[in-house]
Amino acid sequence: MPTGLLIGSLIMLAVGLVLLVGGIATIIKAPQMGAGIRLCAMLMFVPAVLFCPWGFAAAMEPGDYHILWRIGYVLVFLSSLAAIGRLVFSKREQQNLGHN
Repeated sequence: MPTGLLIGSLIMLAVGLVLLVGGIATIIKAPQMGAGIRLCAMLMFVPAVLFCPWGFAAAMEPGDYHILWRIGYVLVFLSSLAAIGRLVFSKREQQNLGHN
């Protein structure tokens, strides 16, 4: 594998892992976040969702490792989309103060 492709793959893998872990954490913690925090968290995932279809299409070019790029783009796209959906549709949990 050429050095440039290896470095690009490692960078994409790192970004994908950060987005995947951030997406999982967001999906779990979304009901405990305020609206402003959820909006800021959502803005982190929007660029990935917009870029992934273009990257997926560009990965269709012939080459030895194009399947790895396509899998990476799909994983980042789906995890980012799930995180955005959870952030948009989650309701904030109300604190139960012990009142009946």
